[in-house]
Amino acid sequence: MNKFFQLTVACSLLIFAACNKESIPADYTITPGTNISSKQISAGVQGIVLDEKNRPVSGAAVSCGNSSAITDQNGAFQIPKADMREYAAVAIVKKAGYFNGFRTFQVTGTGKTQFVQIQLLPKKAAGTFDASKGGTINASNAQFTFTANQVLDGNNQPYAGKASLIYAPINPEDANFASQLPGDLRAINSNNEEVGLKSYGMMALELQGENGEKLHLDGKQDVNFKMTIPASLQASAPSTIPLWHFDEADGLWKEEGKATKSGDSYVGTVKHFSFWNCDAQFPLVQFQATFQDANGIPLGNMRVTLTRADGNNSYATTDMTGTVKGGVPANEQLTLTLRDKCNEIVYTKKIDPLSKDTDLGKIAVTFSTPGALTIKGQLITCNNTPVKNGAVAIKIEGVNYAAVLQNGSYQATIIRCNTNLADATITAVDTDASKASTTTIQVTAGVVTQDVQACDNVQYGSVSLTVGSTSYSFNSITDSLLLYRNGYGDTTTNTFFVTRRTQGESLSWTISDIAVGTYTPTSFYLYTNTYLNSPNIQVNITQTGNAGQYISGSISGTAVQPADSASGKPSEQVPISGTFRILRQN
Repeated sequence: MNKFFQLTVACSLLIFAACNKESIPADYTITPGTNISSKQISAGVQGIVLDEKNRPVSGAAVSCGNSSAITDQNGAFQIPKADMREYAAVAIVKKAGYFNGFRTFQVTGTGKTQFVQIQLLPKKAAGTFDASKGGTINASNAQFTFTANQVLDGNNQPYAGKASLIYAPINPEDANFASQLPGDLRAINSNNEEVGLKSYGMMALELQGENGEKLHLDGKQDVNFKMTIPASLQASAPSTIPLWHFDEADGLWKEEGKATKSGDSYVGTVKHFSFWNCDAQFPLVQFQATFQDANGIPLGNMRVTLTRADGNNSYATTDMTGTVKGGVPANEQLTLTLRDKCNEIVYTKKIDPLSKDTDLGKIAVTFSTPGALTIKGQLITCNNTPVKNGAVAIKIEGVNYAAVLQNGSYQATIIRCNTNLADATITAVDTDASKASTTTIQVTAGVVTQDVQACDNVQYGSVSLTVGSTSYSFNSITDSLLLYRNGYGDTTTNTFFVTRRTQGESLSWTISDIAVGTYTPTSFYLYTNTYLNSPNIQVNITQTGNAGQYISGSISGTAVQPADSASGKPSEQVPISGTFRILRQN
C-alpha cells in the first residue's frame, strides 16, 4: 500500500510526499517565522482507508479541496483532480461510527497524484457524567475532570443530561501510528514558525448527549486531564511540553498551552475538544531524492526509509518518477534505505546532518526480482473470434491486476515476492456480447500463456457514456463501479462512483433517491483530462433493487466541454447520453 513518510514509533516527523520534480521548488523553503503558503494548485489524490483492525473501509466519504470520492470495497478511493493547497493539502475521511480522518501532504506538481493511507479510529464512550454537576472520567490511558455546567448543547445552552466522553488514544508506540495521526505532524508554533513534532501521546476527544447529539465545552472553563506517557518514552519525556490541537481547516497542528510531567503522566488543561497532542518541536529542512534502476528507469512504488540515530524511523513510497520529497529533521545524522515491493533492502546510504534544503539527485540502484510473472494469451468470443471490446482482470494472492488488451490479445506483468505455486484467477469480459468468463490456473514465475473465452452469462456492472463525439465505457471487471446510499451522512444522498483503475478517468453523480423515476443530480462530474462544466443532466432509474442487486438506468443532458488550449478548440456545449448498471452496496 502506498504511504507518505510519517513517523511510526515515537519519532519526530519526516514530512514527505512523493514528487516528480528534479529540484526543490524555489518558492518554498522552510525558514523560521514563515507560515505555510496558501498557494492553490490543481492535482489529484488517491489512497486507502482502513479501520482499527487494518481492514478496508468501504463507503467512506473522502474530500480534498473542492472534490470528493467514496471508498470502494477495497477501501480505495481516487480523486483525479481537485483544487487544493500546494504545501498543505488535506484529505478528509468521514464514516459513521468513526472519528474523522485527516491526512495533510505537500502536492508535488500540477496534475500530479499524491498517495495517502488513513486509518480511522472508532468512536467509543470512555464513560458518562452528569453535565449539570460535572465529574471525572477514567479512560484507558487518561483521566478527565469536568466542572458543573461546562457542557453546552447545540444551542449553546447548558446541557442537563448525561454526557458521554467519546475518546480514542493515539499511541506513538503503535505500529499504525503513522496512519492514525491527523495531519502530517507539521505544526505552527506560538511564534508563527513552521516546525516538525515528536509526539509523546495524542488523543481524540468529543462529547455526546444521551440521544447521540453532539455537545461541546463552553470554552471558558478548563477540563483537567492526566494522560499516561507511553512506556518507551517516559525516560526521554521533557518535564514541560507544549500542547497542540489539530486545526481541521488548515490540516496543521497549532500550539496552545503546555503540560507538565507528573510521574509517568502529563497533566494539563484544555478549553475545547479536538485532537490534542503532547509534542516536542524541532526545525525542518527540505529533502529530495530520485531512484532509478541501472537503465535509468524510475523505481516507482518503492518504500524509502529514513532512520535517526536513536533507531526511530519513518518512510514513504516513491511516485511514478521514483522521487520522494519533504521536510526532515535538521542537523541530525540519518540513514536512508530503499526497499523493493517485497520489502527487501536494495539500497542504503548514510546522510550527514542537513542544515539547508538538499536534493540528492538521481540515485542508480541495481537489483533483481526473481518472482516476476507474465500472464498473456488470446481473448476470444463464443464464435472463436478475437474480442474487439472487452477487458481482462487477474487476481493472484489477493491482489487484482488489470491486463492490457489489444486486438484480442491480453498481457499482464506481475511482481511476486516468491516463486511458490499460486492460483491466478483470470476474469474476462466481452462487452459487445455482454458475455464473461472466469478461469483459474496455477502459476509460479516466468511467462505463462493462457487463452480465455468469454462465453458465459456472468453478471457484471457497466457504464457507457457518450459526450459529444467521444464515448467512454466502464465495467466492474477491471474498473470500480459503486453505489453507496447516504455516503455523505444525510438521508437523501445516493452516490454512483465510477473509476477506471488503470487510467484515472472517473465519473460520479449523486441523486436524492434510487426508486424508479427521473432525477436531477445534485452533483455530476466526468473527469478525463479535464472536467465537464455546468452539466444539465437527467438520470432515469429504470430498475432498482436491494443491497447486492443492480440498479439500472440512463443518463441524458448537456454540458460545456472546456476549451482545448493545445489545439485551439474553443469551449462548446455538447450532448451527453448513456446507460448504467451498477451494483448497490448498502
